Amino acid sequence: MIHIDEYMKSLPHSINLLVTGVNNFDDYELFYKEVSCMCQELESMGFDITIISGGGPGTDSFAKEFSQRAKLKFNQFESEMVDMAHLAIFFWDGKDTGVSDIIRKSHTRGIFSKVVVL
Repeated sequence: MIHIDEYMKSLPHSINLLVTGVNNFDDYELFYKEVSCMCQELESMGFDITIISGGGPGTDSFAKEFSQRAKLKFNQFESEMVDMAHLAIFFWDGKDTGVSDIIRKSHTRGIFSKVVVL
Protein backbone atom coordinates (compact mmCIF):
# COMPACT_ATOMS: atom_id res chain seq x y z
CA MET A 1 0.00 0.00 0.00
CA ILE A 2 1.32 3.43 -0.97
CA HIS A 3 1.60 6.20 1.64
CA ILE A 4 -0.35 9.45 1.08
CA ASP A 5 2.85 11.51 0.76
CA GLU A 6 4.15 9.23 -2.00
CA TYR A 7 0.76 9.30 -3.71
CA MET A 8 0.59 13.11 -3.66
CA LYS A 9 4.11 13.35 -5.12
CA SER A 10 3.05 11.05 -7.96
CA LEU A 11 0.17 13.31 -9.05
CA PRO A 12 0.41 15.70 -11.99
CA HIS A 13 0.29 19.47 -11.40
CA SER A 14 -3.30 19.62 -12.72
CA ILE A 15 -5.57 17.22 -10.85
CA ASN A 16 -9.19 16.14 -11.04
CA LEU A 17 -10.99 16.14 -7.71
CA LEU A 18 -14.10 13.96 -7.86
CA VAL A 19 -16.86 15.40 -5.69
CA THR A 20 -20.07 13.40 -5.61
CA GLY A 21 -22.58 11.73 -3.32
CA VAL A 22 -26.23 11.23 -2.55
CA ASN A 23 -28.85 13.13 -4.52
CA ASN A 24 -30.87 14.20 -1.46
CA PHE A 25 -27.97 15.92 0.31
CA ASP A 26 -29.04 19.46 1.23
CA ASP A 27 -26.49 20.76 3.75
CA TYR A 28 -24.42 23.21 1.69
CA GLU A 29 -22.68 24.49 4.83
CA LEU A 30 -21.22 21.03 5.57
CA PHE A 31 -20.43 20.53 1.89
CA TYR A 32 -18.63 23.87 1.67
CA LYS A 33 -16.62 23.20 4.85
CA GLU A 34 -15.40 19.79 3.66
CA VAL A 35 -14.67 20.67 0.02
CA SER A 36 -13.13 24.08 0.67
CA CYS A 37 -10.80 22.60 3.31
CA MET A 38 -9.61 19.95 0.86
CA CYS A 39 -9.21 22.45 -1.99
CA GLN A 40 -7.28 24.91 0.18
CA GLU A 41 -4.91 22.14 1.23
CA LEU A 42 -4.40 21.03 -2.38
CA GLU A 43 -3.84 24.59 -3.59
CA SER A 44 -1.30 25.18 -0.81
CA MET A 45 0.60 22.18 -2.21
CA GLY A 46 0.65 23.83 -5.64
CA PHE A 47 -2.03 21.79 -7.39
CA ASP A 48 -4.28 23.20 -10.10
CA ILE A 49 -7.72 21.72 -9.33
CA THR A 50 -10.57 20.76 -11.63
CA ILE A 51 -13.74 19.62 -9.87
CA ILE A 52 -15.44 16.70 -11.59
CA SER A 53 -18.92 15.49 -10.74
CA GLY A 54 -22.12 14.11 -12.17
CA GLY A 55 -25.16 16.05 -13.25
CA GLY A 56 -27.58 15.07 -10.52
CA PRO A 57 -29.23 17.06 -7.76
CA GLY A 58 -27.84 17.37 -4.25
CA THR A 59 -24.10 16.77 -4.00
CA ASP A 60 -23.45 17.07 -7.74
CA SER A 61 -25.23 20.42 -8.01
CA PHE A 62 -23.33 21.64 -4.94
CA ALA A 63 -20.07 20.64 -6.66
CA LYS A 64 -20.90 22.73 -9.71
CA GLU A 65 -21.96 25.71 -7.58
CA PHE A 66 -18.83 25.44 -5.44
CA SER A 67 -16.52 25.34 -8.45
CA GLN A 68 -18.15 28.49 -9.86
CA ARG A 69 -17.90 30.36 -6.56
CA ALA A 70 -14.30 29.24 -5.99
CA LYS A 71 -13.39 30.00 -9.63
CA LEU A 72 -12.23 26.43 -10.19
CA LYS A 73 -12.58 24.52 -13.44
CA PHE A 74 -15.50 22.10 -13.58
CA ASN A 75 -16.22 19.07 -15.75
CA GLN A 76 -19.45 17.12 -15.65
CA PHE A 77 -19.51 13.40 -16.38
CA GLU A 78 -22.48 11.08 -16.38
CA SER A 79 -20.42 7.92 -15.93
CA GLU A 80 -16.88 6.69 -15.42
CA MET A 81 -15.97 9.71 -13.27
CA VAL A 82 -13.70 7.49 -11.23
CA ASP A 83 -11.54 6.84 -14.30
CA MET A 84 -10.85 10.58 -14.56
CA ALA A 85 -10.20 11.26 -10.84
CA HIS A 86 -6.93 11.73 -8.99
CA LEU A 87 -8.57 12.33 -5.59
CA ALA A 88 -12.16 12.12 -4.37
CA ILE A 89 -14.54 13.28 -1.68
CA PHE A 90 -17.86 11.50 -1.26
CA PHE A 91 -20.96 12.52 0.67
CA TRP A 92 -22.73 9.28 1.58
CA ASP A 93 -25.69 8.41 3.76
CA GLY A 94 -24.39 4.90 4.41
CA LYS A 95 -27.22 3.39 2.35
CA ASP A 96 -27.12 4.65 -1.23
CA THR A 97 -25.84 1.76 -3.34
CA GLY A 98 -24.82 3.97 -6.28
CA VAL A 99 -22.50 6.05 -4.12
CA SER A 100 -21.27 2.89 -2.38
CA ASP A 101 -20.35 1.47 -5.80
CA ILE A 102 -18.38 4.60 -6.77
CA ILE A 103 -16.55 4.56 -3.43
CA ARG A 104 -15.64 0.90 -3.97
CA LYS A 105 -14.43 1.61 -7.52
CA SER A 106 -12.25 4.49 -6.33
CA HIS A 107 -10.67 2.30 -3.64
CA THR A 108 -10.09 -0.48 -6.18
CA ARG A 109 -8.30 2.01 -8.44
CA GLY A 110 -6.18 3.22 -5.52
CA ILE A 111 -7.60 6.76 -5.48
CA PHE A 112 -7.14 8.49 -2.15
CA SER A 113 -10.54 9.66 -1.01
CA LYS A 114 -12.49 11.04 1.89
CA VAL A 115 -15.95 9.75 2.69
CA VAL A 116 -18.19 12.13 4.63
CA VAL A 117 -20.85 9.94 6.21
CA LEU A 118 -24.09 11.86 6.64
